[in-house]
Amino acid sequence: FISCAAALIIIAVFSGFISRPIIKIQKSLLNISKGDLSTDIPSTGRKDEIGILQNAAASLNNTLSAIIGQANHVLESMAHYDLTVEKMSSYPGDFDTLSKSANHIRNIFNSLIIQVEEAISSVNSGARQLSIAADALSKGTLSQANSIQLLEEHLTDIVAGTNSNSKNEEIVGAKLNV
Repeated sequence: FISCAAALIIIAVFSGFISRPIIKIQKSLLNISKGDLSTDIPSTGRKDEIGILQNAAASLNNTLSAIIGQANHVLESMAHYDLTVEKMSSYPGDFDTLSKSANHIRNIFNSLIIQVEEAISSVNSGARQLSIAADALSKGTLSQANSIQLLEEHLTDIVAGTNSNSKNEEIVGAKLNV
């Protein structure tokens, strides 16, 4: 009976030694799966399977926290029109797809902004050229109006001179016929 009781005590101690860390890791991984990356999974110096499992869970949590934290920073900066934010780092395996996508979106936005700036510059240049042409047209129109006015004055003088000559011719003709 004593040996059975001793065996049960030893089994209870060892099962707690094995099950407690596994239950902690399981709860931590469940929290991570729900999006709670603040879960603390400390690394351990244990070299057995439980230590390997706990260190792998701690590494997963650290990697996910880094990826999600950097993705949030980059995307939030871009949402506030800050495209000077640094590119996302490369990450192992399938995680790198997220960083490549975020970096690609950032590059597209930067390219669009450059194209908009170039379009604005072209519109400004066109507007300046149009303003210069309108000014030249205005000056040309004013010059033509002045020339027409001067031509009208000369034509008025010619008509007056012609009328005067016509009257003088009638007077001379009348005196010659007398």
